[in-house]
Amino acid sequence: MGINPASTKTKVGEIARVCIYCGSSNRLLLDHFIPKSITKSDRFTVQACHACNFSKRNQHPKLWYFRHFSFKSEWNSILADVGLTESEIDAWMTPPPEQCFLRTKLPELMKSRGLDQKTLAGETGLSPTTVGKLYRSHFDRIDNHTVTTLCKYFGLRKLDDLIEIIWEEDDIEGRQV
Repeated sequence: MGINPASTKTKVGEIARVCIYCGSSNRLLLDHFIPKSITKSDRFTVQACHACNFSKRNQHPKLWYFRHFSFKSEWNSILADVGLTESEIDAWMTPPPEQCFLRTKLPELMKSRGLDQKTLAGETGLSPTTVGKLYRSHFDRIDNHTVTTLCKYFGLRKLDDLIEIIWEEDDIEGRQV
């Protein structure tokens, strides 16, 4: 897939024809370095291999990069190629103040039963990755199967016994949660 220079800030990867993240030249795709769901445009597009593009999805580029790679010098090179600073990326990736944060009560529930993440995953059939993300409240979505499995396992009758909504301080007034 070619990149339309008129609609992009950068043409990284187009010259070298390699993935900006891992250097692969296999199955290159257009990737929105800052997710299109945030910018609502084709700004900040780069070339990425199929594996990196679909793994990254709409995640924070730096957090995703360091979960998969550990090359600080390469990250600095990527920033230079894209033409963004870390503070500019953070500004784009910071949710608007009207948004909220979902936090699971999994750490407290597990502690009350003396469970670790591996044991919970084994006893519920949930993947260790899913349990880990929920434990750290680092998830974009949670499906019905996961919710019902955890509620049944811990004997919970209400969703707010498993997950709580944390609103921005300025957004709490006048809101019944």
